[in-house]
Amino acid sequence: MISLKIKEMEYSKIRELNKLANKDTVNLGIGRPYLNTPEIIKEAAINAINNNETFYTSNFGIDKLRDNISKRYELGDYNNSLVTVGAAEAIYTVMISFLNKDDEVLIPNPGYLAYEPIAKMSDAIPVLYDLDEKFQIDFENLNKLINPKTKMIVINHPGNPTGVAFSKETLIKLIEIANENNIVIVSDEVYLGLNYGNEKLYSIADLSLDMNIVVVSSLSKEYSMTGWRIGWIYSDKENINEMVKPHLYINSCASSISQYAALCALEENPREVVEKLLENKIIMRNYLKDISNIKFVESNTGLYYFVDISYYGDDELLSYALIKEINLLSIFGSAFGSNGKGYIRLSFGANPNAIEKGMKKLKEFLNSLERNEYAIPNK
Repeated sequence: MISLKIKEMEYSKIRELNKLANKDTVNLGIGRPYLNTPEIIKEAAINAINNNETFYTSNFGIDKLRDNISKRYELGDYNNSLVTVGAAEAIYTVMISFLNKDDEVLIPNPGYLAYEPIAKMSDAIPVLYDLDEKFQIDFENLNKLINPKTKMIVINHPGNPTGVAFSKETLIKLIEIANENNIVIVSDEVYLGLNYGNEKLYSIADLSLDMNIVVVSSLSKEYSMTGWRIGWIYSDKENINEMVKPHLYINSCASSISQYAALCALEENPREVVEKLLENKIIMRNYLKDISNIKFVESNTGLYYFVDISYYGDDELLSYALIKEINLLSIFGSAFGSNGKGYIRLSFGANPNAIEKGMKKLKEFLNSLERNEYAIPNK
């Protein structure tokens, strides 16, 4: 009785890997900060309950929250924002709003796992485009893939699993390509608030807010609010007025209590989560530098290191070996696309004690291996 497109959908490969973990496993595969939501944000939610702010809000979200969202961007105002139930709902809402049957969607390889199945659920055709060795957009490859059926380009800025952001110049070049070919750009900027350097990170909505520009984001990572399920879509107000239609039928509105917590987060902007993650990032980087025969791209953004372990063999075999041999959970890169082959994703969102313990184990284990020790045996 289930539809064919749902039956053909596979569970994430990461799900199978996580099944092998136990209570003693050191989890460096976790995709969220270990920290609790800052107290001031929790207090705002409690106050919302005590003040009986527990009814439906506007389908668009609370005006004051929408206004504060708009202040994160150089262009637009509150009319350009739609509050969603996390970035996950935002991605789904955007795709079903823009895509027609058999439209092609260009998706980064490697990239976040949800883009491809959501594109298929929208009856579109996902097409993977390459990132280069520094996880920047390979524009030569991208241009070759564009054809009259191409409707959308998805970017993840900064990336999951890569942890790498794009420069202002890259975003401008992408906007030019999209304008020349009448293509929608969807920029998933969930990790943009995790900026550990002094250099400004540009949102694509800082540079253009034409009809073909759509930003998806959330507060989940920056303020450790993954369970509060607050995200948004930011785009031309005419787009917003159309995308609110599927949103209202899916959810009516985001949780009123979570919206008031989100409002506090944006108004007060506590930085404790970002500060602690920077400390974690430094811990992990220092261990990585002591591991032989690996490579990684250094970035001042995101939540991950995407580590080239191809010297030691197959990434999937190695990830399963790490669970079995040293009880360490990492995520093999090929789970994020064919261009992730030979990599593992390590998250510095874990507790710092876990990072110290896990990275010490990883360093000792990898440094004890021979070349191609976990290569796939010849058939």
